[in-house]
Amino acid sequence: TRLRGEGFLERSRQLRLVLTSPFQVLLGRLSQVRRGRGPREACELAGQSTDPTPPSGAGPSGEAGVLWFRNDLRVHDNEALSEAMKRCSSILPVFCFDTREYGGSGGSSAQKNKGRFDRAGPYKAAFTQEAVRALRKKLKSLGSDLVVRVGKPEDIIPELCDEVKATLVFCQGEVSKRDREIEEAVEKAIKSSNKSVTGGKERRLERCWGSSTLHHIDDVPFELKSMPTNYSAFCKQLQSAEIKPPARTPKKLKEWPALARGKIPRGNIPTLQELGLDSPASKALHIKTKDGCRARGGEDRALSYLKHHSKKVKGGLLPRGMNRGKLQRQGVQSLPDQLAPWFSLGCVSVKRACEEVLGGARESTSSIAEVKRGEEKEFLFELLWRDFFRFSRMKMAQAST
Repeated sequence: TRLRGEGFLERSRQLRLVLTSPFQVLLGRLSQVRRGRGPREACELAGQSTDPTPPSGAGPSGEAGVLWFRNDLRVHDNEALSEAMKRCSSILPVFCFDTREYGGSGGSSAQKNKGRFDRAGPYKAAFTQEAVRALRKKLKSLGSDLVVRVGKPEDIIPELCDEVKATLVFCQGEVSKRDREIEEAVEKAIKSSNKSVTGGKERRLERCWGSSTLHHIDDVPFELKSMPTNYSAFCKQLQSAEIKPPARTPKKLKEWPALARGKIPRGNIPTLQELGLDSPASKALHIKTKDGCRARGGEDRALSYLKHHSKKVKGGLLPRGMNRGKLQRQGVQSLPDQLAPWFSLGCVSVKRACEEVLGGARESTSSIAEVKRGEEKEFLFELLWRDFFRFSRMKMAQAST
């Protein structure tokens, strides 16, 4: 009995040492998790972030940011949105109907500058209206909203930055000379209007490459100035280059800056007449895909079309018969052309289209050279034309400066 009592006292002394050591806090946390706390509570108790977004650069620093949507009217696989989510505590999304896209200063057709042409006609404008309306609906479902303005971005963006005291503006960088000049005008304007920014911080325009190509500009195995000038040589150099998977879609977005809530009006989507365009009275303004289907603007419409037709061209909805394989190859190869209206406004990313068509094979392949099926490889080569033209245009824009 005396030996059992001494053993009990020794175990009690050891237990007291453990409970008074630094392990006591950890034991307390574990006991709380065991009492029924979920993964989120467990992360908070362990001092870990519950945000699933992986860190990249500086984390949220309390700064307000402006997210300038351009030809990336979607939430999924949007690099500018992802960067804003990582680096800002609040975000103000905005889209500008630039009147220069519609032939001049807006208003009626008679008010346009003589001799100028519309860069975007009524069909493209109507499709853009649908895409912007769908983007606003998508943002609202994720806890945010979209500011819509009509005018020049270099006038609108600095004004919004002043109102919310934003120090960062995020956008998808474009490659044409004209679009880059607009970016430079916006950058110059936001830097010259620092009167409302405290702490001496200078405003910055953060350009992102985006997902309008299969390959990111940082991942290609050549310098832009030495890029091959013909498509065949371009493809050979990129066959083994990594194709990164699309970014995850956020489940919730950062709220508007506090200075914007209830103070900055959302703005209405302009009519064609307000953009200075005439709507044909006898025709419905519908853009059609190559197979004759009506293309409705917006991210959800684009993804729905992509899923349906990728399933169709992969054989699930094709009629059985001798030409089944031929129809499948033709369908896969023509899918990028069918998606062209949505690609033009960034309603769907090229990487998302790649993932949808390749399906399970995408998990085991990271480059074109690793794709086994012939029709899938042909599909990637069709998508690669977008890389070739975008890189070529960027190369020419740089050479002309």
